[in-house]
Amino acid sequence: MKESTIAHNCAQCGNCCRNRNGIYITPYDVLNLSKHFDLSCEEFLNRYCGFTNLEAYIKWNEEDKSCLFLKKDDKTGKTFCSIYDIRPLSCYLYPLGVSTMEKDRPSSFVSYMRECASTFPTSTADPITYMEFATQKSNGRYTKDFWNARKVCLWIQKVYDQGYYFHEVMPYLYFNTSEKEIDKKLLKPWNRNHK
Repeated sequence: MKESTIAHNCAQCGNCCRNRNGIYITPYDVLNLSKHFDLSCEEFLNRYCGFTNLEAYIKWNEEDKSCLFLKKDDKTGKTFCSIYDIRPLSCYLYPLGVSTMEKDRPSSFVSYMRECASTFPTSTADPITYMEFATQKSNGRYTKDFWNARKVCLWIQKVYDQGYYFHEVMPYLYFNTSEKEIDKKLLKPWNRNHK
């Protein structure tokens, strides 16, 4: 079976960072971003995030509905991501997405290419496979990020299926000081006695 390909050459329009119903982030993303800003996970979440019943997400600017980390170069007029090197999986993978349910693997991509004006057939870039795109855009961390996101997704889904809500587990799951701490938490089923 022929692998799907993508031809993409970002024009820095910033459209992918606007009106997207939130950029969902994992506890691993929160840990990386909080370290970048020299904040605790709790401080980062309080300052930059909102919450649904299931997940945390990066907030938007109220004026133009853009991600808080989307900035504009006054000289060129182009937009740029101020956390580009550590941006979350859902950001660097766009205009692709990935499913993280139990049966899924790192190659379980979904495409949002019709939403992006910088993608084939308008792109001048050479086509590459979806996996090559993901590896390139993540500086090689895609596979690890996928498995981490999948672990979190499955853990949260089990919590939700048991009748708990995100606000009950958010401090437990998202306030961390290391990846090992997150890994350890995701190995245990949730109960209200967790401290």
